[in-house]
Amino acid sequence: FFGLYTRTIHCTRGEHLAYTLPDGSTIEMNAASEVSYHPFWWSIKRTVSLEGEAFFSVKKGSNFTVVSQKGTTQVLGTSFNISTRNDHYEVFCATGKVRVAANNTSEEIILTSNMFARINGKLEVVNVMSADHVLAWKENKFHFNARVLQEVFDEIERQYDITVQLEVDKATELTYSGHFNRSKTPEEVLNLICHPFGYTFVKQENGNYKVSQN
Repeated sequence: FFGLYTRTIHCTRGEHLAYTLPDGSTIEMNAASEVSYHPFWWSIKRTVSLEGEAFFSVKKGSNFTVVSQKGTTQVLGTSFNISTRNDHYEVFCATGKVRVAANNTSEEIILTSNMFARINGKLEVVNVMSADHVLAWKENKFHFNARVLQEVFDEIERQYDITVQLEVDKATELTYSGHFNRSKTPEEVLNLICHPFGYTFVKQENGNYKVSQN
């Protein structure tokens, strides 16, 4: 029983959560994310399963592995961000060095500080604007750079724990760029996103929102 026991930490929509692992390594979890590990095997095998997005600060020691559906990231002691959303697997190395491997192929790559990799059909290194851009969520900020509009609304739903009903065309084709603080209300954020496209939104009786074209 003890060998099979798994501890699962779930961060719900609309919140961020910090968690400390048995060795002192820490996890900062973004909204709608989940991590799990085997506490009774931790001293022998430091392996964490992740779905969603989280920032890891790893204490030096034996190999530390983060496993998700599309990829696996392995380190000794470093800090890095992993996102498994929207059928993507993305890793940003903040400090130290990490090895990223695609689960369905033999591809792997070593990332050093400020390098970013993505698995989306293939494993590739991608240029990013800055660490602040990737890690904006940790500071309760939004940074969207040519992001698919559907994904932008998905992120707003996660961060504010709301539902946005889209009655617009090409939400999976259009892109949006912008940055703002999470301290803004959902209405203020939706107005910033909708305005460039000529969209309007209304708050419905159930507290959710409907976005439509003029």
